[in-house]
Amino acid sequence: MRARHPKHGFTIIELLVVIAVISLLIALLLPAVQSAREAARRLQCSNKLKQIALALHNYHDAHNRFPAAGRGYGMCVGIPASGQVKNSNGLVSLLPYLEQGALYSQFRLDEAFADHNQNSSGVLVGNPVLNGNAALSEKMLPIFLCPTDATSDAQRPLVGSFYGPAPGFTGAATNYDFITSHYEGWRMPCNSYAASNDKRIFGQDSSTSMASVTDGLSNTFLLGETTRWHENGRAFAWAYRAHVMTGIDPHA
Repeated sequence: MRARHPKHGFTIIELLVVIAVISLLIALLLPAVQSAREAARRLQCSNKLKQIALALHNYHDAHNRFPAAGRGYGMCVGIPASGQVKNSNGLVSLLPYLEQGALYSQFRLDEAFADHNQNSSGVLVGNPVLNGNAALSEKMLPIFLCPTDATSDAQRPLVGSFYGPAPGFTGAATNYDFITSHYEGWRMPCNSYAASNDKRIFGQDSSTSMASVTDGLSNTFLLGETTRWHENGRAFAWAYRAHVMTGIDPHA
């Protein structure tokens, strides 16, 4: 007689139980994994902010002052320094200290970075298309982008006469910017015209040193983080200033 051998396998019920257990484990682990990933992204954002702050201090060591938040804003009422509208963002000045010296050397610092000049009575200096500044402003720089910001640049691109560097060009955004006065806003007199108690450490054509911060640098905001989605307007561009791209005022 043949010996009977037991058959091995799973019943349908056993298989369903195994699948249910695995699904439950995945459901329990997934939030933890997502939380860990978000924590890692948040750490990246903090590290980038620290790198920019270190670049800011290195700039001060080299020039005995901090860079201006920008030069010659066409968004503001009044006449900018020397009557020249340049629409530059001071983050460009930090490029050599962020391992972007080659990119920095390509900018025409003495000419306009964007052609926005709707409110200023100053004169736009040069042409950002012809001098190459508009094209350079399109370059996305990871150091200025926070990975926790899920905003897509395609949702509200930095283009057009209000937000772009020039016709046909799309500006690259930044999540980080200088702390400035809310008086840098649209159709407002800029920082140099604001009351002393409304000024911040940075502003249009500002020239602030550490010595001028009388209440201590540890008590003073230098840089801030923002989203690339603004309810009234668009993100800030890292290379230039345009409509309401003023900087960050935590007290406004």
